[in-house]
Amino acid sequence: MTPPDRHTAVFLHRPGGLHPGFDTRIKPWYSPGEIRLWPVQVMWLLENLTLLKAGRWPPDPVATGYTEGPIRGGVKQAYFETPMCWACEIEERLKLCGKDGVLTRQCVAEGWDEITLAEIMGVEPYRIQRRVWRCVHYCSGWKRRKVTYHEFINKKKVVIK
Repeated sequence: MTPPDRHTAVFLHRPGGLHPGFDTRIKPWYSPGEIRLWPVQVMWLLENLTLLKAGRWPPDPVATGYTEGPIRGGVKQAYFETPMCWACEIEERLKLCGKDGVLTRQCVAEGWDEITLAEIMGVEPYRIQRRVWRCVHYCSGWKRRKVTYHEFINKKKVVIK
């Protein structure tokens, strides 16, 4: 297995991980039925956003011997609906994040280097990484959040005694 690219690696090595008990590494491929919008899956969708917007689901990198063709079995929708729906959902969630959503798109979907972005913005690289990470977490979850992005990032940590 090849190591994840540098952009992905930055977000994977966090204290405590993403979800305790779950594998926090981005898999090379997810089927549409596997998407539950965990942070690692949001990252994967962002990395493949251009392809999803074009109406194509990213191909499975493991050669199965089958070519892309129509999927039979009771599915009553066009082949491009699922990828485009996921792309629209991710884009809408990024819009809710404002400037951090744009920054996340630049770093993850478009492959910009966070060090270069930090130099352009005149901030430390860890601040870019933190903003992208918070945006990815805000975009994760099966339903959209009921709180605004500003409320989400300013939420105080509750200490249980």
